[in-house]
Amino acid sequence: MATLEQRAAELNTTLMTRTAEHADMLAEYFNPAGDALADIRAHRIPQALPGRLQVPPPLLPAATRRQLARCHAAFRMALTEIFEHRMGGQWERLADELHLSDASRRYLDRGRRPRWSAIARPDCVLHDDAMTMVEPNGGSSCGGMPDTDVLGRAFTAAPVIGDFLREIGAARRDVMRSMADMLRSRLAWAGRGADGLVLVSDLRVFVGASEPGHVELFAAELRRHGMRAQACAAEDLECGTRSVTWQGQRVDLIYRFWADQPDPRNQYPVLEPLLRAARSGSVVLFDELDDQIATTKASLVLLSEELDAGTLSPELERDLVSLVPWSRFVADGPATVGGTKVELLRWCVANKHLLVLKPCHGYGGRGVTIGCETTPAQWVAAIDAAVASDESWMVQSLVTGDAESIGVVHDGTIMSEKTFTSYGYFMVGNEATGIIRRSAPLGYPTRLVMHSAHGPVFFV
Repeated sequence: MATLEQRAAELNTTLMTRTAEHADMLAEYFNPAGDALADIRAHRIPQALPGRLQVPPPLLPAATRRQLARCHAAFRMALTEIFEHRMGGQWERLADELHLSDASRRYLDRGRRPRWSAIARPDCVLHDDAMTMVEPNGGSSCGGMPDTDVLGRAFTAAPVIGDFLREIGAARRDVMRSMADMLRSRLAWAGRGADGLVLVSDLRVFVGASEPGHVELFAAELRRHGMRAQACAAEDLECGTRSVTWQGQRVDLIYRFWADQPDPRNQYPVLEPLLRAARSGSVVLFDELDDQIATTKASLVLLSEELDAGTLSPELERDLVSLVPWSRFVADGPATVGGTKVELLRWCVANKHLLVLKPCHGYGGRGVTIGCETTPAQWVAAIDAAVASDESWMVQSLVTGDAESIGVVHDGTIMSEKTFTSYGYFMVGNEATGIIRRSAPLGYPTRLVMHSAHGPVFFV
């Protein structure tokens, strides 16, 4: 029987062939300056830049979404089990084992247990019948939701491609519809009206003319789904004793893009009043920053260690064994690899082709080093720097699938290239609402996260 990866390849090859027959017409439709990308262009989203837009959209078997929902539920349940049993339900133990800095610990609310993020967009790789998570991307700053929906609607309306999607029964649900439903539910739970003011907020440095308008587009898509939503900088919010206001209006819910990163120490004075207001009930905060901090990349180390030790329940182990890659903190000492005890640093140096090195905290691919793409000297230098660093680093098994053929709008036509891709699945509550496929544009190394273009996945 064909694997999920093989079935996906067959579906995408068929659509690529249909697209190639009409490449010039479709390139004109998806011209970065044309009407189809007007919303993306208006908010300066990089997918509208030449060479960034993937056409046609990727396809995956519908079974993939059901599998991801089941595995992600196991991911969250296992972290809860570890927190309760291994750490005695203590935030300090969790913070220690996640190697959190003192600056990040200040953001934690120790009065409640972590919930491991109400929403997430984990990055993963499809290989055979498995989706393996390489980055949890937990929390509301995970990004990519509104532009994925805008592109999805453009593909559905496109000539040739839209007809093909309808012909094979391919479909997708707007992620922002699920997001709006969840925010309305949060407002109702807090006793606030469904028409309450929702602010989509980030730090001022990430809002405005100098930055892509992710925050503005997010608010616009919420309005499209009937919410009273606006974008704002966190610095413009006023925290009173009983309410949070913006431009003289009472704020009911803050959807935060801001997090403890990239500068947890210096941005704390800006964010602490908002955290305090949310914890006092003056405003609803979605989602809690503590949960995002608890679901850093380092959480994969905790799960990997438990899987190797055989301490998780058989049901959780079944769903997590292919989802969680082997991961360890970079430190001098023994570790278990495939059931064998090794000296970790020596083993890492000798097996660079199997590994990825990355900081446990941060975003945007900062500091990621892929062993098979570096020289032995570069790899040793990266390992040494990680060991000497003040922050914690992790090493993880490299997960790859087969190279895929993708199309990219370039120079007035659609060019095809073979490249390695990754996926990001959107979890909103317990629902896997959608997936994006990510790959580097033409002319870039395939795995550089900051250069990745993405597009919405349709399910068949």
